[in-house]
Amino acid sequence: MLVGDLALNPQAEELAKAYPHPPSGEGRASLSFHKTDVTSWKQLSSLWEKALSLFDGRVDIVVPGAGVYDPPFSSFWHPPGVEGSPSKDPVDADVGAYATISINLVHPIRLAQIAIGHWTTKKVPGNLLFVSSIAGHIAAIGTPLYYSSKAGVHNFVRSIGGMRQRLGIRVMAIAPGIARVGDY
Repeated sequence: MLVGDLALNPQAEELAKAYPHPPSGEGRASLSFHKTDVTSWKQLSSLWEKALSLFDGRVDIVVPGAGVYDPPFSSFWHPPGVEGSPSKDPVDADVGAYATISINLVHPIRLAQIAIGHWTTKKVPGNLLFVSSIAGHIAAIGTPLYYSSKAGVHNFVRSIGGMRQRLGIRVMAIAPGIARVGDY
């Protein structure tokens, strides 16, 4: 498995140490990390190239799973350029973007494009598993960017879902609900 993210949490670091790549035996699991800012198309392409090099050109499943829940640094209610706003979204960008939308919606679309391009060029099957949310089926005023981004993922998956019959590419999404974070 290859994980692309800004950093690994301590539990994932332990797993990476316990299951290094290449695997120590036939059929054994492995975990490799590639530092990736998913809002950067260049870094998403680098992640894809890393996956191809690690797995001898064969990538069977892609899970664009990075996501944020309306952080203050990219929130509808804390817009860029407003005095006192904690927003890190650039106020003067030529092409403006909210990090919440870029992380939750644009990165899954772009990574899917890269994977689909590879699979169709090589004429091999593939699998896309998207992480949506129950929030993609409802709306709430408190976090409109998050809800909109997850609704976008939901509809994107529905839009490209017919690729299995045409191209041999399965498209699926999971839509988790509220979960308790922490030790159980």
